Amino acid sequence: LRRLRCRRFVRYHNITPPHFFDANTEAHKGTSRGYAQIAEIVEQFDLLIGDSNYNVDQLRPYLKSRKPALCIYPIAEQQDIASLPHDPALVSRIKSSGSVHLVFVGRIARNKRQDLLLKLFEYYYDQIDHGTHLWLVGNEHLDPVYRRELQEQHRRLSGKDNVHFVGKVSDREVASYMLAA
Repeated sequence: LRRLRCRRFVRYHNITPPHFFDANTEAHKGTSRGYAQIAEIVEQFDLLIGDSNYNVDQLRPYLKSRKPALCIYPIAEQQDIASLPHDPALVSRIKSSGSVHLVFVGRIARNKRQDLLLKLFEYYYDQIDHGTHLWLVGNEHLDPVYRRELQEQHRRLSGKDNVHFVGKVSDREVASYMLAA
């Protein structure tokens, strides 16, 4: 980076904060190294780009001087999702089960805050639409303690029968859940 004689930008998606992992794990060590690397390189960029204001704000503590920043939100176009390989039978089955489908795609992990998503679902289910379904799609075996906490929270929901922990699925199935949402 230092040898480049041009304008440089970084597009920062984020690094999970180390405190979400047990201290002696590779995940904790790796994310700690990642933050140390941010501190070493962030000043070498002319522009900071993040896919959320939160992500841009995560870079600011490492700056010695102000830098221009830009947020470019990721966009999922319906027609792009529809053109992905998917399972029409799965889409039909999901859509037939209710009126509104909320889909979260990503690993079940404490920093992803599915606990807050369950609270949001509960409010929406209770106050707006009893036909709503929540589909949690992603690997659920990485943090068994958090997964148990979510199971306990799930058990207490009035709409618990409409919350589905799907687990890790193929890209074709991910596209199907997204298309049904």
